[in-house]
Amino acid sequence: MYCMKMQTIKDDIRLEGVGLHSGKTVKLTIRPSDHGKIVFLSGGSRIEAVFRNVVDTTLAVSLGAEGRVISTVEHLLSALHAKGIGSAEIEVNGPEIPIFDGSAKIYIDAINSVGKERLDIDQVFFTVKKPLEIRAHDKYVLFLPGDKFQIKYTISFDHPLLDRITEEYAVTEDLFDKEIGISRTFTFLNVISDLKEKGLIKGGSFDNALVLDGNGIVNGEERIKNECLKHKVLDLLGDIYLLGLPFRGKIIAYKSGHHLNWRAAKTLAEAGKERPLRKPLFAARTAVHYDR
Repeated sequence: MYCMKMQTIKDDIRLEGVGLHSGKTVKLTIRPSDHGKIVFLSGGSRIEAVFRNVVDTTLAVSLGAEGRVISTVEHLLSALHAKGIGSAEIEVNGPEIPIFDGSAKIYIDAINSVGKERLDIDQVFFTVKKPLEIRAHDKYVLFLPGDKFQIKYTISFDHPLLDRITEEYAVTEDLFDKEIGISRTFTFLNVISDLKEKGLIKGGSFDNALVLDGNGIVNGEERIKNECLKHKVLDLLGDIYLLGLPFRGKIIAYKSGHHLNWRAAKTLAEAGKERPLRKPLFAARTAVHYDR
């Protein structure tokens, strides 16, 4: 069992930016709270950041409840997960969390600026005692027991910069601040027209994503080595926070994306839902297969 005191932020964080897919300017305010949950507020609706409220995973994670939907929540959730924020309310006046520079850097800077505060609530971590693998064709997410948070991730695209690259590390707040959290989202030049025809990436630009052609990056250079892989880890941290609790253990992921990450969080949470959350949760099955 892992217990410590839950944390929130010390003061309000107010941000404004453009949504990646909607193209709309959105204001959001992240507020301290003491209810022990991450909750989005939109038009009077409350949307808890948990797997059961996921309504779409197409190119981003969308949460919905009480007739409202908030999209592209993963970068913010990743920062809250990595920086140990277990209780907060996020008020949003639009359909989507802004993309900012395509990373979680703005949240890192903001949380570091206002600081964190401990609550009189035990922070319980989601742990496993047996391996659980969630697989879709050749892609998979594997949860393993462990007393630290570790991730081993392999990215594999038909591209010279992204051809079967693997990194493994212990996830710490310092590593997130300096490497994972500053890594930007990426896309390929040859799919941009198709995405725009589908009404997506209306707010996309060379300022909020790495864009790759067949040879390399067309709009600058990587901030950090293997930035695209590290951004996939950033996404994974946000998606796995949909467990409703921070994770402790080891995750091995191969070519996973938002949909498989969400399936993994959902399957893991449901495998242990009958057990008290103050004790380690058991995986009910050793392997679960999906067709996506």
